[in-house]
Amino acid sequence: MTRSDEVVLRSLLERVLERLEVLEQRLGQLGPKGLYDLDQAAVYLAISRSEIKRLLERGELRSVHIGRRRLLPHSALEDFVAERLVG
Repeated sequence: MTRSDEVVLRSLLERVLERLEVLEQRLGQLGPKGLYDLDQAAVYLAISRSEIKRLLERGELRSVHIGRRRLLPHSALEDFVAERLVG
C-alpha cells in the first residue's frame, strides 16, 4: 500500500466515522416511542440503509408516510426483532 493509498483510506475512514457520529446523535435524540427515519432505523437494527429499504419493499417492516418522508415506528422495529428471536 502506498502512502497515497493510506491518505485516501484515512480520509474515507474519518468521513465514515463522522457520519456514524451524526447518526448516533440523531438516534439518541429519539424517545422510546419515536419515529425513525431510514438512517436511524438502520443504526437501531445495526444493518445498512439499503437493507432497511429491502425489508420495507418485501413488507417485513412496517412504516408510515408523513409528507414525503417514510418513517418507522419504534414498535415496528421492536416487532421485527421479536419475530426473529432465536431460542
